[in-house]
Amino acid sequence: MIATLALGILIARVLGEAAYGQYVSVWAIIVTLYVVAHMGTETIVVRESAADLGRAPELVSNAITIRFGLGLLAYGAAIVVALLMKQGPVFVGYVAIAGLGFFVSWHSLIATYFDATLRIGTRTFLVTGCLLLTLALTMIALFLKMGLGAVLWAAVLGNFVALIVAYLLICRHFRPSLGRNLTVMKDMLLASWPLAGSMFLIMIAARVNLLMVLKMKGDVVVGGYGAAVRITESLGVIPQAFMLSVFTLMSFYHAREPARFAAVYRQSLKYLSAIILPLALFISFYSEPILRISYGESFVFAAPAMAIHAWFMFFVFIGGANYGAIVAENRQKIVLAVDACLLIPAVVLYLVLIARYSIVGAALAVVLHQIVHYVALLLIPSTRKYTLTSVTASFKPIVAVSCAAACLYWVKSPLGVLLALPVYVFVLWLVRGIHKEDRDLLLKVIRGT
Repeated sequence: MIATLALGILIARVLGEAAYGQYVSVWAIIVTLYVVAHMGTETIVVRESAADLGRAPELVSNAITIRFGLGLLAYGAAIVVALLMKQGPVFVGYVAIAGLGFFVSWHSLIATYFDATLRIGTRTFLVTGCLLLTLALTMIALFLKMGLGAVLWAAVLGNFVALIVAYLLICRHFRPSLGRNLTVMKDMLLASWPLAGSMFLIMIAARVNLLMVLKMKGDVVVGGYGAAVRITESLGVIPQAFMLSVFTLMSFYHAREPARFAAVYRQSLKYLSAIILPLALFISFYSEPILRISYGESFVFAAPAMAIHAWFMFFVFIGGANYGAIVAENRQKIVLAVDACLLIPAVVLYLVLIARYSIVGAALAVVLHQIVHYVALLLIPSTRKYTLTSVTASFKPIVAVSCAAACLYWVKSPLGVLLALPVYVFVLWLVRGIHKEDRDLLLKVIRGT
């Protein structure tokens, strides 16, 4: 999280708002199409390997073949989108460089074997090593004034080295290759495409606003908005890391102990909401000094958008637990249908609010889209429990963070920050938001057993 955030800050401070705006826009395209490149196969590999570890070599090898084929499709789509943006040949070249990551970022797929055996430290080592190497190469490129293209090449090279290390680690257990079992690949795609489709629609909804801001407001404005989004979304590594362990537990308990599955799901929602709510509150109240200290004075204009976008992360955090449960229960197709129905209204909402309120409207549209998403799930009987459980599990943390917000509002000084966190923890304890079973599950996740 720190390395990712530091990387964005470094690029913004050295290259400036306009170049950083192009950087953000390039990655908005690549990250969205990355969902197409992996097609949710990593989640399916973890789920199936957790149930039968002996299938892991076959699953990983055939998933590599799928990733290669879909990577070609995603790369071509990225070039087409860049051309349609009409930002010039240099922008297209930047997308072409960054798109090479589709073919060298397979270390996350190889790491699924270690996820399934709850050796989460291996993935952490690979991801952290990749980020640190990318950061070092980026610093060299910026120091030598090599420009944005060299920065993008640094990311590709960092992923390539991580892939080599991941391959060497997995070879201690089995030697992955290009799988050729069409039956296995078909079954994986049939199981994963609803999840991937849903994630793709969510990514379009979350990233298209950046491209809209670029098109409607220009490089400088999208650079400021991108800086705000980078800070808030850097928190997303927390639910990702948490769910690496918890999803394996969910998959294990769903088939064997449904009551334990429900308990793990409910507790995961509570923990994640309890973590993100005070963080979102802090970012919302202090968005201006955070941007000034991190990115510089020229990015402070994005503070109001950042204050709103921070609350989008609440939905990202609880979404991690919800999608874990949805995949474990194999209800991806229903959620895909909901996301598909909401895509066009979301894009229209972005267009209207960005045109009227610029980046503040963009941030507001993202939050409103998520609210509507959970309301839609509430209206469908088979998915109603996801919204209801999210509300009930988050209720006590919401009460606690409301008291902390009152503290920050009334004590307008650094003392307010020092008081808000103890108030939050005390109220959470007072409303019995912390139990012994919470401690037991957290210890199980931390220990990886």
